[in-house]
Amino acid sequence: MKRWWAVFFSRWATLVLFLGGFLPYLAYLVFAGGESVTLVAGVEVLTGGVDIPSIIIKSLWAKLYFLLFFLQVSGRFWLSFKRELDLPSLEKVDADHIVAASYLYTVIKPQASWKDKASSFFKKGFLKVEEGNKTAFLRQPLPHFKRAWQLGLLLILLSFFVSFASRQAGIFHLGEGEVVQKAASLKTYRYDWMFPEERKPLSLPFETVILEEVDPHLNENLQPIGGFLIERPITAHLSYLSASGESNFKVGVYPPTLVGGRLFSVCEFGLGPRLVIEENGQLLVDTYFKTDISPVRQSSDQIELANLPFQIGLTLIEKKPIDLRRAAYQVTILGEKGRKLAEGKVSPQGFLRFGRYRLFIPETRYWVGLSTVKDEGLFIFFFGLFVFVIFFLLHLGGVLFYGKEQFFFAVEGRGRDKRLFLGVDASFWSRLKVRKRFRKLVKELEES
Repeated sequence: MKRWWAVFFSRWATLVLFLGGFLPYLAYLVFAGGESVTLVAGVEVLTGGVDIPSIIIKSLWAKLYFLLFFLQVSGRFWLSFKRELDLPSLEKVDADHIVAASYLYTVIKPQASWKDKASSFFKKGFLKVEEGNKTAFLRQPLPHFKRAWQLGLLLILLSFFVSFASRQAGIFHLGEGEVVQKAASLKTYRYDWMFPEERKPLSLPFETVILEEVDPHLNENLQPIGGFLIERPITAHLSYLSASGESNFKVGVYPPTLVGGRLFSVCEFGLGPRLVIEENGQLLVDTYFKTDISPVRQSSDQIELANLPFQIGLTLIEKKPIDLRRAAYQVTILGEKGRKLAEGKVSPQGFLRFGRYRLFIPETRYWVGLSTVKDEGLFIFFFGLFVFVIFFLLHLGGVLFYGKEQFFFAVEGRGRDKRLFLGVDASFWSRLKVRKRFRKLVKELEES
């Protein structure tokens, strides 16, 4: 049984659990979010067509996996801590061991008071261990810092489990100038915006949210300004009203923005042309429509209007240079059974006449889909990350400037043949300091 426990708490078991659990899911998300269908198909072939996100999020086995991985890493840290609490054994420390394994060693004739002199020499910061005629003085590099950064790492792992168990997410769509109320029903999803699914309803943390402006970071030739992908630089400027008053914030694609305890990011982007329709000079429609038209996705979409006997097909005219806010469209009017009633170009200065109707597109605004995530594990993650980084750096500094030092003494022989074997082992960064300490110690021990 002990052998199986040793295998389970080995570093190889940690590596296997990590590679077997995290990497396939991360790879799926990366490839599924890309533009290449080949990559997605390749991952599906490798996984046998298995829906990995579904298994990760819904399966009881996934919960058991997270718990198992957390327990395995926690157990490894505990065993490491326990080994450092135990006093080292001097069973194998003898003359041969000191000569063969020490960084520095010497052999001297022991004085009657050598133990007192050694104890006085190592009176600060060293642990003394004695077994018969063997003595050791040991110093470890600030073990409390090591325990602290390991605790931070455990908190980070725990945050993943808490996030997995309690994470809520939703999407709401906003056009420039549009207001969304707190009570609005959000489209929910199971983990990220690529996998929609009905879940527990999620509301906004504000009374109202207003999309002030969207900056797609595109120049007049529809080339991205900054960023290596067109979607990446999109920025939405918003304002919100809460109990503490009105505030502003901006949201990009990545990294997400933390506001009101929620994570916000832009996950969708499109054009919202303003359609004005008149019948015999009387205004029927004047509103902005969120379309799937986007210079980074597709150039056409179709709009259905309630209580009107036709549909409107829009195609963006991408004649460069172009100002998307003053964009022109190729408009197709479709009647019953898809019969074409009229077709023509409509710019902000013009209109399309068909029958007793006239259609205008005086301007175009942007709209975005904003994902919002409520994650109870977020605070635990950032706190654990803070603890990990701070104490890991302190531990690293301790290793560099306050490293391991181990001095071993063994007395062998009798009478006039009695000899004191003294050896020292030290970490690489402590060796210069240890060399000076070793010479000073030998000099004191050799004095009569």
